[in-house]
Amino acid sequence: MHVEATATTDLMVTRMNADPRTGRFDIAFELPGSAMSRRLPLRFTGTAREMTQVATLTRSLRQGETIKGSDVTIDRRPKNEAGLDGMSPEQAIGMATRVAMRAGQAVRGNDLMKPLVVQRNEPVSILYEIPGIVLTVRGKAVEAGAVGDMINVLNVQSNRTVQATVTGPGRVSLTSATPLVAAAQPSESADQTAGITQ
Repeated sequence: MHVEATATTDLMVTRMNADPRTGRFDIAFELPGSAMSRRLPLRFTGTAREMTQVATLTRSLRQGETIKGSDVTIDRRPKNEAGLDGMSPEQAIGMATRVAMRAGQAVRGNDLMKPLVVQRNEPVSILYEIPGIVLTVRGKAVEAGAVGDMINVLNVQSNRTVQATVTGPGRVSLTSATPLVAAAQPSESADQTAGITQ
């Protein structure tokens, strides 16, 4: 739009209607002191969308798959599409998908979970540790869990279920408050191993 060189004032809004729900707007301007601007249609309509930067997937992922650095990139998306729980790539890397996700999809917090390192019915080593004593026994996970999760585990020697904290792949730990009855046998950590029953 070209106007007189002498028209140095700022544009003024003479009318504006905006719908915050749809983002549709209708706005009209005028340029005080410009005869040319009065002959021009200074009315504009359109849709305004607030954008934000979010992590999006570079490839499709299966349910439970762990996100690697090459799986995410930064993209600009409408804020309402990203949601309030949009994540940065740094937050998403190392997490696992709660559901199957497609390439190009924005990553939200609700879509992710800590990766499961113990699967249901998987054999696990149950660790019970108190000062000076480390006991281990074979077990079977009754439910899946991520590191830090409290899950039910079957002690295969006593055939009783205990609650233990997942500490790593195939490993769970019992708290010192959990009562155990140990049958003394040689243990590796103190040149002796122990079988455990509850």
